[in-house]
Amino acid sequence: MALLASCKVATPVGVDSLSVHSQAHFQTAAVDRFGHLYYATQQNRVIKLNEHGDSLGYYENNSLGNIGLIDATNPLKVLIYYPDFYSGVVLDRLLNETQQFNMLELGYGEIRLIGTSIDGAMWIFDDHQQRLIKATENGQILQRGEDLRLRFNERLLPNKILQAEGEVYLAIPNRGLLIFDQFGQYQSQILQPTLIDFQIFGDQVILQHEEGFDLYDPRTPVEMSRIHPPITNEIKLLFSKGYLITVTSDEIMHQPRVETH
Repeated sequence: MALLASCKVATPVGVDSLSVHSQAHFQTAAVDRFGHLYYATQQNRVIKLNEHGDSLGYYENNSLGNIGLIDATNPLKVLIYYPDFYSGVVLDRLLNETQQFNMLELGYGEIRLIGTSIDGAMWIFDDHQQRLIKATENGQILQRGEDLRLRFNERLLPNKILQAEGEVYLAIPNRGLLIFDQFGQYQSQILQPTLIDFQIFGDQVILQHEEGFDLYDPRTPVEMSRIHPPITNEIKLLFSKGYLITVTSDEIMHQPRVETH
C-alpha cells in the first residue's frame, strides 16, 4: 500500500513548468495511469506534464467557455468538457484535437456531467431523468440506468463520473460515492458526507474529504486505511506513480510517497 512519506509538502519538481506562472485551476486536474498530470489554467489551456514535471504539450480552445473537467481514464482519448456550452473535445496522447461534440446537438439537452467509458464510449448523467446513460461518441444510447429518484427519493446533484474496470463511480457531494455496474445499474454506496473528490488508483478507490483520505477496496467496499495530509477547499490532491501531487492556484508540487506492505 502506498502512503505518504510525511505530511509536509515537498519542494516543487521542475520549477520552470510547475511554478506560479502556470496559474493552475486546481479544481480541474487529473492523472492518467502512466503518472502524467493534466491540468487546466485559468486561461482554459490544458497542459500535460510527465512525472518529472516536464511539459509534454498543451491544448487551448477559448470558444467553448470554461473547462469543467478533464478525464484521462484513457490517455489516448483524453476528454475535456465545457459545461457552460454543453460541449466536449477528445484529445490524443499529444493533445491534438480528434473530435468535438455538443450534447444539445446529440439530443441530450443541458448535460453538465459526463465521463469516459473504458471501451471508448461515454457516460452521461442526465439531471432531468436522474439516471446514468452510456452512449457512443455519436450519441447512440448503449445502456440506460435506473431512475435514481425511485431509489433515493431525492434529486441527486453529482459532480464527477469515473469508470474503472467493471464499476462506474458517481460522486455526490454531502452524501458520498455511488457504485454502479458496467450497465449503469446501482450496486452500492460509500457514505462520506464531507466528500471533496475521489480518484481510482490501481486497485484502490481513494476518497478525499475534509479529514483526509480514505482508501477502499472497491470489491468490498470496506475502508482499508486513512491518511491525514493537510486539506483545504483550495487544494486538489492526486495520487500518482511514486508521488502525491498537490495542485493549487499558485503552484504544483510533487510529494514523495513510500511503499509499505
